Amino acid sequence: MSFIMPDLVIEATIRDGLADLAKNPEKVNNIFESLLAPYNKRKYGTQELERLRKMVSEKEIAVVHSFNEIATRVPCFSIQLGADTEDKRLARLGDFESDTIEDLTEQEDLDNLIVLDELIGQNYDPNSGQISVLDSVDLSGIYKGLILVDGSGEEFTIKDGTSNVNGNKFFTIEKNLNPDLNDFLTIKSSLDFKQFEVNSVTSNVNILIGIHSKNALTTKYMYVLLKYFMLSRKPDLIKRCFIASSFSGSDFTRNMEYQGDMVFTRFMTITGKIEDSWNGEDVELIDNIDVGVLVPKDVASAEDIGVEDQTVKPSDRDDFK
Repeated sequence: MSFIMPDLVIEATIRDGLADLAKNPEKVNNIFESLLAPYNKRKYGTQELERLRKMVSEKEIAVVHSFNEIATRVPCFSIQLGADTEDKRLARLGDFESDTIEDLTEQEDLDNLIVLDELIGQNYDPNSGQISVLDSVDLSGIYKGLILVDGSGEEFTIKDGTSNVNGNKFFTIEKNLNPDLNDFLTIKSSLDFKQFEVNSVTSNVNILIGIHSKNALTTKYMYVLLKYFMLSRKPDLIKRCFIASSFSGSDFTRNMEYQGDMVFTRFMTITGKIEDSWNGEDVELIDNIDVGVLVPKDVASAEDIGVEDQTVKPSDRDDFK
């Protein structure tokens, strides 16, 4: 979950390709095998292959992000972000992508889960599941779904049935268990995780890659290398969240901006999609809902609130006839 920098993805892919060729210069033979074809062999052939292997093995090709660096770094690839526009066809409602759940790990967050601490349990009734406590304990905040941690660290889910009446204070867990009441008890929330929304936007991006060198043939060879990197390393682009990539190449020309040097340039435009994502709002979690019916004080009967009286009368049952 992050914002993707597509120009850095392309840079990493080019650098990976150059590093691979530096370690395995013999791959140049396969990439430029056409130089050994009968129509090329006389003029180019093995001597050009040897020059290319030397160029990649000695790491002569640089990768830059500013056109101002080209004159001093040739031969080089330059990378510029050409366009970045949201793909409205893939827009999400409110940019919502999904909900993400993360376990609580910070001690402060874990401490906030505790509802009642250092509680002394007086007695456990296996027939009812009730654990009685002293009258000094306030059980008003105890409800179904909370977790009881006994003296040995074992956890039990609190069930329906809590009394906060002096002389008869208790809460309820499952029946026929054996909680350890010999040490302090803790009652905590069951929500030991946090949940937040993930928002995302899909964008169409164009990356302009320049190929620059002081030799016309070198520029053309570097264009082929770049094409090889982008096609052979498409799985890497996808893993790096640059998907649906395609390319188009420009014409080959001498760059007249550099008057003192003869710099030849060709450009390749890489298009693709990226997905930027970020944390949205925290989702407020609820571990208990108390559902009831609110009846006005002055209502005398079910008929007064428009509810059919469901009381069973003796005359309605067969066993009273």
